[in-house]
Amino acid sequence: IKNSMFKGRAVGKLLNAKFDEHQLKVDEAVIKQIIGLDDVVIRNLCITQAYNELSWSIAGVCGTQNANWATIASWASSTAGSFIRQEGRFFQGLRKILKWMSHHLGGPSFDQSYGVGGFLQTVSSEVALGNLRVFEELAPLFQRFSDTFDEDINPDWDKWQSFEESLQPGPTVQGGQDPLRIAFRRYYEARFAQDEKMRAELMLWGNCLIALHEQTRLQENIKAAMVAPLGDWSDRFPWIGRLWTTIATRLLLRLQLPLNQRASLARPFNRIRSYESLLLNIQVPGLREDLERLNLLAPKEIYALDWSRLDHRMSFIVPLFRTMQCYPPLFQCPLSEMDDD
Repeated sequence: IKNSMFKGRAVGKLLNAKFDEHQLKVDEAVIKQIIGLDDVVIRNLCITQAYNELSWSIAGVCGTQNANWATIASWASSTAGSFIRQEGRFFQGLRKILKWMSHHLGGPSFDQSYGVGGFLQTVSSEVALGNLRVFEELAPLFQRFSDTFDEDINPDWDKWQSFEESLQPGPTVQGGQDPLRIAFRRYYEARFAQDEKMRAELMLWGNCLIALHEQTRLQENIKAAMVAPLGDWSDRFPWIGRLWTTIATRLLLRLQLPLNQRASLARPFNRIRSYESLLLNIQVPGLREDLERLNLLAPKEIYALDWSRLDHRMSFIVPLFRTMQCYPPLFQCPLSEMDDD
């Protein structure tokens, strides 16, 4: 990756240099090179950039009217970068809290044996691992999907079956990829949908299934990062762990979004005040059923009380997609708005 424009753009942005948009094809070789990077900061920048490129590739298949999962993933990865670099609001607040805890609650189990720096590094490492874990699984699938279907004028279900069979059967919790099978099929169906609302709902369906799959995969990493500042206190006193993750979600966590917006994860996000009209009333039966299972069919405000819980994260992510899926600025590259919180 040394001489590629891709790394130059990622590193260049870190140095406040300029770079051109959409000039690099994210192929299998580039994805492997990114996965193999040892520097977690540079790797995160490359992952963020790659998601943006893949987002445009999927838009070439499914259209630019609707954001796809990689579109949002690019912004989520950029947000993760501030954790990996130990920057921003979360670490500023966390350092203050940990210093107070170290002073008032210090002892062998907290301060001498582990230390504040160790807690911060654990948070950073878990976020970096999760960032890599999802990219390693999903980036090759997005790349292969766009390469396979970007020239189809009519549905080719034999070719689709070959793609589908490459995905591991079984539920996510057992290492399977059943939600991804359904999700990419909805993306493929969206390519040929003649009705604008049908296309939007199919894209939403695919986006929600991929989000549920990757958030399930990330549960251990997210929970470990959230409770790391407590050391063994979260195991000894579970109620303290639950209280801390709720407080941290409310006071410290923000999602970077286009136009320098920051969405609090625990407070209603009102900058985009209503669901897209196309996604206000869901009509596709299967999507309705999936949203009902998540208790997310009816419109709701966008917030999560406890980011360490999968159901709370989905209660933020699904309404976020329904609100912003048709929001064109999402396709911008987040590296042009590096987090300066």
